[in-house]
Amino acid sequence: MLMLAMCFAVLGACGSIEGDDLNEEILSAGTASAGTSVYASNCATCHGASLQGATGPALSANAFDANQIKTAVRNGKGTMPPFSQTLLTTQQLSDLVAYIATVTL
Repeated sequence: MLMLAMCFAVLGACGSIEGDDLNEEILSAGTASAGTSVYASNCATCHGASLQGATGPALSANAFDANQIKTAVRNGKGTMPPFSQTLLTTQQLSDLVAYIATVTL
């Protein structure tokens, strides 16, 4: 019985990824160079060509973590519309997040 409880505890701990590990998993899935064109096509109009901000806020790795960016893009935030998988594939989203993570304003 004790062994069974320990197995559930270990499996429960392995089933979730938090904080830095989650950011690392998101970032490792994308390619920043591919994200540059995704950003230019989908984000630059509101967030500026250099991520400096325009009608939308400035974006940079020091302002948002990878999970925050991914969540905002998929779900929308404030006046920003959501970008579903029909608008941005999972790979394009990963590339976009990787690109934003390389920029420090």
